[in-house]
Amino acid sequence: MQTIYLTIKTGILVILLYTGLLMGCQKSVILDLADKEGSLLIIEANILDDGLRQHIRVSRSSSYYEESEGERITDARVWLELDEKKYFFKAYEIERRLGFYYNDSVSNVLKGKELSLFVEYEGFTYTAKSKWKPVPVLDSVSLMPTTLSVMGIVSDTLYEVWGHFRELPTKDDYYLFNLYINGNIKTWRPSLKVVTSNKNMEEYVSYSIKNLRKNELEEGDVIQLEMRSISKENYEFYNAFLLQTDLSGNPFAGAPPANIPTNISNGAHGFFQVSSVSRKNIVY
Repeated sequence: MQTIYLTIKTGILVILLYTGLLMGCQKSVILDLADKEGSLLIIEANILDDGLRQHIRVSRSSSYYEESEGERITDARVWLELDEKKYFFKAYEIERRLGFYYNDSVSNVLKGKELSLFVEYEGFTYTAKSKWKPVPVLDSVSLMPTTLSVMGIVSDTLYEVWGHFRELPTKDDYYLFNLYINGNIKTWRPSLKVVTSNKNMEEYVSYSIKNLRKNELEEGDVIQLEMRSISKENYEFYNAFLLQTDLSGNPFAGAPPANIPTNISNGAHGFFQVSSVSRKNIVY
């Protein structure tokens, strides 16, 4: 199980606005961005068909400059609906899992289905829909030194992690890749995940996923590649994170920031995605 931790923040931004032509000067302008600390509900629901226990996380947002996570919601009513049957999620009571809700049976009935998510909290109901789609079966995973390492351009040894699979016949599919070492996720942040479309893929694909430094690995480490089917909307969700974090660069350059997209109703944020999943391991 892997859950995305989202923090939606607002606050006060200090901007240097004006530089004189004949003499250097600067003016600080404080923009009140209407701090909404604790006002936004965050719902993170990534449901897989792997037969394992599934989790949904419900929390509150924190303010822009707050380093800690938002309030964990422990008294919501959470369930999925499928073929007129309800699959209720139970809240954990142990401290480190507060805010998470789990179900042990829904993972086995997802294939070919569209699911509806319901979260009831403080008199409001938040909903979303997601449809299961197949994913290619990973044939193998390989680890190869990058061209930069082979040519000696970089001092550290860099490895590329490649996934190999036979593509599906349709050309309107989207995929997400996660990388784990000894069960610990390396792509834990939304902007670290690799998402792609199969629009231009050949019948058989060797796809470069991530680079790993040699000092990140020890002999015997188990590297696991995970491949999920996702919707076009979920693909855009992760790309928005990448554009507004890792690729944002200079805050005064490029496109203006925009809200991260969501498929959850009633003003909540986050995303609900039902996925097929394929995993493959390699030992370093």
